[in-house]
Amino acid sequence: MSKAFKTASAAFFLICSFSNNAMASAPIHDSVDISLSPCVELKNANARMNATLEAILLGKNQSFQARLENEQDAWAKFTQAHLELRYPEDKHPQFGTVLSDCLCLSTLDLTQQRITQLKKLLPPQQEGDVCDAF
Repeated sequence: MSKAFKTASAAFFLICSFSNNAMASAPIHDSVDISLSPCVELKNANARMNATLEAILLGKNQSFQARLENEQDAWAKFTQAHLELRYPEDKHPQFGTVLSDCLCLSTLDLTQQRITQLKKLLPPQQEGDVCDAF
């Protein structure tokens, strides 16, 4: 497993652990369909992002892999900083039981944007777009 995948996975689990305090106090409702929860959607988006990263890395040289890993590390740090700005730890009590959903929704939005960015690195590139050359 490459560093980029480990970073993406670490970012997801960091988000989940960041929201554990809110989840610990959240009531469990039998009637809620957990498959619709933002955190489940985030888990699925994280899997799509990892699959996209894997597809991008196929056949690429070590130099490209290192640059992509650096970019993915920067994205994970940005995501964490964004969450810390929007949901500072001292404000967690005001969000109550929805904190984990808020964290997952914000991270889901950033993850979906990242997937869109990453897909531009997948072959085939459009002919004639000289700025997308690798």
